[in-house]
Amino acid sequence: EKGQDIVKNTDVAWYAAEGCADWNWRMIFNLKLPCKNPRLRIAVWDENLLDRNEALGEVILNLSPFFKKCLLEKTPKTKDQRRLVSFEHSRYRSVGIGTLKLEMQMLTKAYAEENPAGEAQNEPNVDPFLPNPKRNSPPWAVGSRALDWLANRRALVICIAATVIVGALFIPVLYVAFASQ
Repeated sequence: EKGQDIVKNTDVAWYAAEGCADWNWRMIFNLKLPCKNPRLRIAVWDENLLDRNEALGEVILNLSPFFKKCLLEKTPKTKDQRRLVSFEHSRYRSVGIGTLKLEMQMLTKAYAEENPAGEAQNEPNVDPFLPNPKRNSPPWAVGSRALDWLANRRALVICIAATVIVGALFIPVLYVAFASQ
């Protein structure tokens, strides 16, 4: 619509190791070209359970060159080259906080209807296929995180279990031996 902001969100990458996370997220926007002042704002947030969410950074992309390319090519599908997009800190504009790999495609309405694709990794998950991202468990899945931690330390778990079993077998024997003295 005219001058309307379209807001979309992704899921949360909990406990992103060293600030690295993957989304593999498809967002579909219904647009009409030509478009006045087209831009895409991408923001990165730190989601907190007990405190306010914190804006970490953002980038605002001018989509005019890509839209002009689409209008000039007049093909059912126009692809923008995959590229790295740099984020700046929300409060300190000159401070970079990281990058995002971004790929964009523009489809005609007829092509999109003939070749549907789902948002995120939803079905139909095609063009391109987006695998589910590798993620850490959310904070409320404490048990599954603990099990993951234990599974990665299998030798330690086996040693501890063997020590407990041996101790359980020999404590009664030692007790009887010392009690009879």
